[in-house]
Amino acid sequence: MRIILRIFVWPVILLLGMLCFLGTIAYKVAAYVISPFLLLGLGCCIYCLVQARWMDLAIFAVIELGILLALFVMIGLVIHAENLRDWMRSLLSS
Repeated sequence: MRIILRIFVWPVILLLGMLCFLGTIAYKVAAYVISPFLLLGLGCCIYCLVQARWMDLAIFAVIELGILLALFVMIGLVIHAENLRDWMRSLLSS
């Protein structure tokens, strides 16, 4: 029974390992690429706040928060995949 469990769990562990590696690279690259645009959006938000352009401020703020939320969701998925992979490894080693 133990060997059958190992046969089915090892490919899942390898798949999760690749997912974690690629996800880590993806969110780091995305953070470096998106961060200048986030700073530009922050500047636009400040400009709209000073000029009292409330609708434009709301649009920029929603876009900024959406981008940040997407980055945090991506990081959260990678963390959960790493935790699942570690749990499966500990299940096999016990």
